[in-house]
Amino acid sequence: MTPQDYILVFQRADLLDHALRVDLLTRQVTVGPTIEPRRPWIRFEIEPLAFEMWMGQLESFEVVLETSRFVAYRQPEQHDPKVWEVLRLYF
Repeated sequence: MTPQDYILVFQRADLLDHALRVDLLTRQVTVGPTIEPRRPWIRFEIEPLAFEMWMGQLESFEVVLETSRFVAYRQPEQHDPKVWEVLRLYF
């Protein structure tokens, strides 16, 4: 995977203060919903059952995406196909 200047945050919709943060540039995963305001980011609020299924490796993130069991917020507000490809292939 080619590093990309993006931060991805995955939150369970009913526990927003608990999150996984993935920095696609440095390839680091940390716990917490921190977003750096000067960098592009996407934050996913995932339905509780879908989040647990994904974390338990019972389904892929692609299934979460396809079934629309999430709300996505992003900055800037534009579609970046490269990031969505990473989400489908690696998560």
